Amino acid sequence: KADLCISNSKYISKEYNKKYNLNFKTIYPPSFTKKIKYKKNISKYKKKFELVTVCRLAKEKGVYNFLKIIPYLKKEVIFHIIGSGPEKEKLKNQIKELGIKNNIIFHGTVKPSQIINKIKNYDLFINCSYFEGFPNSIIEALSAGIPVLASQSHGGINEIINNKNFGNIYNNKNKLLKFLNNFILKKNK
Repeated sequence: KADLCISNSKYISKEYNKKYNLNFKTIYPPSFTKKIKYKKNISKYKKKFELVTVCRLAKEKGVYNFLKIIPYLKKEVIFHIIGSGPEKEKLKNQIKELGIKNNIIFHGTVKPSQIINKIKNYDLFINCSYFEGFPNSIIEALSAGIPVLASQSHGGINEIINNKNFGNIYNNKNKLLKFLNNFILKKNK
């Protein structure tokens, strides 16, 4: 019986309007503006390429599938995982099975006010979720000036990463692996 419903992305508004025949309006989170000053501040000659993600450690965040890519990268990487959740121990077991224990660092939960400072020096931000309404972690990464690689998780991702201006979107493991290897090799030339 609501006169108006609010969602955090145009994609969600469109889907809910269609599915429920409601009047949804899109209001972006206040952290998102079209005036993000994206800068590439990556050192070309680092020994190890450093990736980071910020997420709740749950199945739908897709970290399991991302970890399977790490052994196939052409350069050694360190993958920093910021967050906690119910899948942490299972992720640790998978890491052990894949033989990538030295490539993964768990940082646990970080206060929201400290996230940008925590992630700003990494080479690439990864969002590998199966679905996101409007991923604030990507906005934080862009605000910190680091490139973003995100899964095609529908929701608002295409509104944030518009025409590859602020990052790239992958939709399968092969594209993910190809993009990462190309990105890493370009940064080391």
